[in-house]
Formats: sequence, structure tokens, C-alpha cells
Amino acid sequence: MNVLWLSSPFRKDDILTNKDAVWVYTENELREGGGEMREFMRSAENCHPLITRETVGKDGYYREDNVPRKTRTIHNYFNALHIRIKQGKLAILPTIEINEAIIELEKHAPMLASVFVNNIDLTNKFRMKTLI
Repeated sequence: MNVLWLSSPFRKDDILTNKDAVWVYTENELREGGGEMREFMRSAENCHPLITRETVGKDGYYREDNVPRKTRTIHNYFNALHIRIKQGKLAILPTIEINEAIIELEKHAPMLASVFVNNIDLTNKFRMKTLI
């Protein structure tokens, strides 16, 4: 059960080469936009989204309306990730994307930011203690 944080952007070759790892990315509910890499990640079995936006772009981040539904959505995607980690998969999370999501959620939806951060904290309990 391991979690690894990477600060550099993911590369397609890394995802294709390391099929046993789960490559995590932030996503919008519409699953649109984001360019070629995002489209590739959506179609790859070993990639896993964390929903942080309703729509495409920086203005699409969650707002504090319909908080119960959005809270469920955040929890559901994290729960699915945690299941994969418990099954022995290495989860690789993008530091920059996750930090940006936290900043934007704190600005526009503090209650949802709290839910997201709590789930990140729970995910970090699976984090590697040492690296070889």
C-alpha cells in the first residue's frame, strides 16, 4: 500500500511503462478539455481521476452550491482510489495539480476544500515510509 507524490508533470511513456501503478489526475465532471494528455489519461485503465471541477478551466472549480452532491462525488472518487491502493497498487499523485485544486477550492468552496483535504490526508496514510 503506497502513495508517491511527483512534482513533475506525468509523461505518457511513464504511464504506459508503469501499468501496475495508478496515475492520479484532477478532472471535471464533464470529462472534457485539458488537452491531449488529459484525453490520454481518461482512456488509460491505470489512470484515476479526482473530481474537483464542474466544468472545464480554472473558472470551473467547485463552488459551494449543492454541497451534499459534490461531497459525495469527492468521497466516491477517493474511495475508489483507496480501494486500488489497498489492492496493492502504487498511487502516483501530481503535487502541482492537487495543490492547485486545494487553493482554488479554498477560494471558492471552503467546505468542499475541507472534504478534499481530509481525503488527501487519508490517502497519505498509505504513503511510503521509505524510498529505496
